[in-house]
Amino acid sequence: MYPLTMRMNTNVDFAALKFKMGHSYEVTMPRYAHEWKTLLQVQEDFPSQVGVFMPMMILTTKDAGTDGTALSWDVSNQETFNLNCQMADSLISATKGTKFELNPTQFLSPAMHGEDGNTGKVKCLKYWELNLVRTNYLSQHLFLAHTSEHVQQMWDQLVSPNRHAMLTMVFPKMDPFSPAAFETTRIIRAALASEMQKLSVSHPGITFKMFSPGGVMLDLINVTSGQLPICFLLAAAVSLTLIAFWFGSAFIPAKLLFTVIVPLTWTIGAALYVYEDGVLEFLHFPGLSRTGDSGLDWTVPMFTLTFMMGLALDYEIFLFERVREFREEGFGDCESIQLGLAATGPTISYAGMIMALTFAAQLHASIAVMNQLGFILVFSIVVDTFVVRSILVPAMLSLLPWSNYWPSKMPEAQYEWLAKRGDDGSMDDEDDLDEEGS
Repeated sequence: MYPLTMRMNTNVDFAALKFKMGHSYEVTMPRYAHEWKTLLQVQEDFPSQVGVFMPMMILTTKDAGTDGTALSWDVSNQETFNLNCQMADSLISATKGTKFELNPTQFLSPAMHGEDGNTGKVKCLKYWELNLVRTNYLSQHLFLAHTSEHVQQMWDQLVSPNRHAMLTMVFPKMDPFSPAAFETTRIIRAALASEMQKLSVSHPGITFKMFSPGGVMLDLINVTSGQLPICFLLAAAVSLTLIAFWFGSAFIPAKLLFTVIVPLTWTIGAALYVYEDGVLEFLHFPGLSRTGDSGLDWTVPMFTLTFMMGLALDYEIFLFERVREFREEGFGDCESIQLGLAATGPTISYAGMIMALTFAAQLHASIAVMNQLGFILVFSIVVDTFVVRSILVPAMLSLLPWSNYWPSKMPEAQYEWLAKRGDDGSMDDEDDLDEEGS
């Protein structure tokens, strides 16, 4: 089990208390549906503006001053065109060498068009020429009527009515919710921040604001990965505090916490081995195979962590309740654990098997994220039922048995057969036990 724990640790940032999560739109789509694969093929084979259905948008504007007053700014000038072109070139440079590096043809803006054959950068347009085609009477009605109409339509769509902001569309060819999209979003955000820093002196207040569906999902995952450990620990603290008051024991929560945390690391580690490393792909079973490079979907830990904790504590409380009852009836510490394990074993085993078989149906689902949920639930239930309940919990309860009940007072042990053995291994007080039992 130790390798499973270590595998989970590779996806945890302990300094920031965050869990590394993956995502891909593909894992939420039916495995046998062809629409998503068709869409990715369209993105690959057709021009960016046609094939990419979720582009990134970058807004060029000026923020209000430090005193809250609005800064007057008009984007209809050559200076703004040059700034937009400079921004686009910085994004191309920042993504160069990555799997999905940008090129000039993937930008749509009034300020640029395609690639400059001499420099390899975006081809920056002349504002006066664009404005002439757009507003001149002769261009509108005689020489360039259709071109003028199209340019005006583009201007109306990408420049705000009061001309204080300009929109640049970016069309990267990728799954907008894939790990590659998340990495591209991080790179572009950093490049835009760097560009604003460079322009902060010469053009105070200028701002490049980015929006993309992948960026929204990335922020949601980042917030969840940061808050999930905190929420889990708070839920565990509340649950264990209630257990301490219920049983009147100060130390039993610490013992049960260990029997919850450790199996959780085994379960998450096993899921990462299966769905991130692909260790079971030789089985050729879709429900136990990777889906692209998405890894373990971010929703899976969110939906299963507290469930697994509740399931583990449920079985352990059931077991410890019987152990405590036997101890109050006068059985020794170790004897009470043995009797409690024997008394609850069949019930917990049957309940666990029924629940595991129920969730195992999710491994046959056609949606990958359902397979991941099913695997984690089945693995967790099986481990809790046959490993934690039968081995780990009794072992923890056997360590300093008095701490299972303190500060509650237990009666003097009257029936003991595990702690008192002769040199030859025979039970010295077996006859006494038989007499008491009769």
